[in-house]
Amino acid sequence: MELSLPRKILKYTIDVLLLIILAAACVSIIFYASGYRLNFKTKKIQKTGLLVIDCRENDLQIFIDNKKVKSKRNVIPSVISAPYSVTLLPGEYDLSVNKEGKVPYEERVKISPELITRVNYVVLFPENPEEKILIKKDIGQWSLSPDNKKIVYADNNNDIYVYDIEKKEGEKTVENAFFKNKVISGYTWDNDGRKVLINIRESKNYFNYLLDTSNPKNSFFLHEKLSFAPFLEQTFFSERNSNELFGVANNGILYNIKLTLGIVTPLDQNVSDLIQNNNYLFYYKKGASQLIQFDINILKSTVLMKDIKRSEDFFILPLNNSKSIFVQNEGRIFLVENSETLTPIDENVSKIFPSKNNRSFYYAKGFEIWFYDETKKKKELVTRFGNTVIDLEEYYDNYHLLYATKNSMGVIKKDGANNIVIKDNLNIETVKDIGKNQVLIIEQKDKEKSFVVLGL
Repeated sequence: MELSLPRKILKYTIDVLLLIILAAACVSIIFYASGYRLNFKTKKIQKTGLLVIDCRENDLQIFIDNKKVKSKRNVIPSVISAPYSVTLLPGEYDLSVNKEGKVPYEERVKISPELITRVNYVVLFPENPEEKILIKKDIGQWSLSPDNKKIVYADNNNDIYVYDIEKKEGEKTVENAFFKNKVISGYTWDNDGRKVLINIRESKNYFNYLLDTSNPKNSFFLHEKLSFAPFLEQTFFSERNSNELFGVANNGILYNIKLTLGIVTPLDQNVSDLIQNNNYLFYYKKGASQLIQFDINILKSTVLMKDIKRSEDFFILPLNNSKSIFVQNEGRIFLVENSETLTPIDENVSKIFPSKNNRSFYYAKGFEIWFYDETKKKKELVTRFGNTVIDLEEYYDNYHLLYATKNSMGVIKKDGANNIVIKDNLNIETVKDIGKNQVLIIEQKDKEKSFVVLGL
């Protein structure tokens, strides 16, 4: 039976519409599969981008502009994908990575069409970190060993104590009546964190007690072993041999002391601001106004800089195995190019914080923290704080920075993102990364000093 003309037209129209709808659906599927979406904000169809989040945690909740989104969890991350990924339209978003019991990671991200935006090195820190008080008493001078395992300190009676953090054996007292009524002016550790030289001041003289923390019976006063030893005001162990010392006496003479051989050799005079880096000593030579590099292997000095006037903030920073030398002077940082040329890096600098790889450094400039990359010869702003930063070091695989202001401590990524305040309402002297996701906080309240370990 043939259809009437109107019904033929209706059927033809329906078939065409179905065909158009089917074609549109196919095109939509193709566009969707190709990453195109309708952007309701711009009223345009745009190519999407991919946000990938590199985090070692499981069971994360991802929020975009305060809305929870479904993220793809990649079991085996590849070069172009991180463990978590989210497809997003182009634009800027507030990212929040959450997990129960952890402080959220937050960052402003920008998504570009057809490109991958990576958020790397995402670390979530506990909301309530485990806290352990190691020491809490009236303490004077103290020092942490280079391996971050031992603390040596003097109490208000000038009794010397050694606290072994790793073995958790508590405190060991070094019995020596000579320490009574003297001034402990400082400590110098050897590279192994076993021996520490205690600097003791009495009137205008300095005495040095070499403490073997592993076997205190092997400890001795330098003047008992070497009756003709000078009174050293500043000392260093040789990096190659803990039985060899370099030190500056209160008259400015630099000495080399070989303990086992009993040999004391004067090396230079009018020396101040002595530091050690690998097989070199660096110091300022008063009178001549020179910056000196001294090779301890061949006992030879080289003038790095002529006619440099030393200010109160003078500081020498050797980098890259002593191939690059920087100085802080009069609130400015300079690179020593040659004996007559200083290249300015920045000004109004209050403090320098060397990196762990000894190839770069950070520095405080007012409330700002800057980073200088010696390889690229480039400086860049890391972040701005509301207070002056008094301590800072690289943390957590060196992709984060552990910092302390006078009343708080926190962690921030090296690119300045995701500043997390871990603890506040403190009176901090310094903070140290002591390994195994642990941070040592040294805090002064009233007359008591507290050494507290936080588990992060």
